[in-house]
Amino acid sequence: MNKKGLVIQLTGLSGAGKTTLSNAVEEYFKENNIRIAIVDGDVYRQHLCADLGFSKADRIENINRLGKHADSLADDYEVVLIAAINPYNEARKKLKEIYNAHLIYINSDLDTLIQRDTKGLYKKAMLPDDNPNKINHFTGISDPFDIPIEADLVIDTAKLEIVKSSELLCDYIINELIARKLFDNFLIELDPLIKFILNNTSSEENMKVLSKKKHYLMNVFSLGLLEFYEVIYQFSENTTSIFDWLLQQNGKLELVHKIKTYNNLVDNKEVDSKYFNKIITDEQYNFWEENGYIQLSGLIDENECDKVVTYICNLLNINDTMSYDELNNIDLQGIMVNKFDYKESSTLRNHELIKMIYEDLYQSNDIISEIAPLGFNPPVSKSYSFRGTSLHWDIDFTKEEFTNIQGLIYLNDVDADGGAFSLIKGFNKEFTAFNVDAQNAQSILESLLKNRDVTPLKGKKGDLILWKETIPHAATPNHSDVPRFVQYLNFVNLI
Repeated sequence: MNKKGLVIQLTGLSGAGKTTLSNAVEEYFKENNIRIAIVDGDVYRQHLCADLGFSKADRIENINRLGKHADSLADDYEVVLIAAINPYNEARKKLKEIYNAHLIYINSDLDTLIQRDTKGLYKKAMLPDDNPNKINHFTGISDPFDIPIEADLVIDTAKLEIVKSSELLCDYIINELIARKLFDNFLIELDPLIKFILNNTSSEENMKVLSKKKHYLMNVFSLGLLEFYEVIYQFSENTTSIFDWLLQQNGKLELVHKIKTYNNLVDNKEVDSKYFNKIITDEQYNFWEENGYIQLSGLIDENECDKVVTYICNLLNINDTMSYDELNNIDLQGIMVNKFDYKESSTLRNHELIKMIYEDLYQSNDIISEIAPLGFNPPVSKSYSFRGTSLHWDIDFTKEEFTNIQGLIYLNDVDADGGAFSLIKGFNKEFTAFNVDAQNAQSILESLLKNRDVTPLKGKKGDLILWKETIPHAATPNHSDVPRFVQYLNFVNLI
């Protein structure tokens, strides 16, 4: 990130208040030990730009020189204000492109400017052409002034008093300085994290810290696993590019908010080691331990389920009552919705009651949600065959422990033959004895399908189903008349 000071260009007609505001800001910042320099266009006309006239080319050259000088001052000052009429959009744009100079438009209507004009310059500029006292090349009267089309801030000094105007300008500059420092610190934080993700090497203690930060990052920025790693590997040689991607995706204000949220998570290091159940009863917890899953009803607002269903339907250009004979063209990855906006599923994904249930089952206060997909399982038909997987585990077999808890929410009523989620009850207690690994997993699953009961779990809209990752599970073909809609969930235990 750029470590130079902040360059800001104030543009506006003569008398709008550029110099007055610059002086007020300068006084305030010096009182608060913020190094600031003012590049006043009128002053610099006397020496740096004394050889220039008032043609368009000369005016643009004047601004070019002021910009270059301001950039040199930015090596030593935190803030540099350029206060100049600067009438042309192309000159303002050039300063922004070369020096990242923020554009503040100091606006005022002509009547107010004339009233403020103690020297009578506007009146002289408005005299007939044959009047010897007429001032020629006066911006806003006889010379053009392009209204700024991409100003970062507009301050109307005809409507606001000088105190309020200077407060707005000070607030803007301070927020930009805070954002810059925040971004710089975040970039420093991001660099070792990205290296850890790419190389998966660090000290054991550091690995735990960095692993937590990775989950925090994915949670705060609503990054899906595949999307996250795609971005990381795409910009693996340049952490700044990853930051720029995050900035592009979120916008500056939203990025500031998310970085602050991320920092709060990282800084909140105190986690109560003692855990007491918040929702789950002893009976429910014992069932969970015995069977490896739990199904709970009545926790989720049905209206929230309907919102996600509507979103899925809009994405797929379908409705929940249509005929499904033409589904071959729908963009699905198995029964997963291939593309979706993570924000649309955030209400259920971050549901406080669901989080507390996960905490109860993990017996941990230190958990965080991750992005999980949406599910759409339509009825089978002559033209549509079930696209889901058979019995399986979603396990990274390189891990030493298998403690992750998976979950889903039924977004509509689901009968046993309606594409219900299914599993082998209690296999969590047998998983270790089977010595399951990546090589033998498939053969074990085939044997289980022949010799064990696979139980479909019917349920109501809003039902929450959670299962241990050691439980073999699968969606089932939908032989009903309506599709099955699902939101998947995943909370990671950070301890």
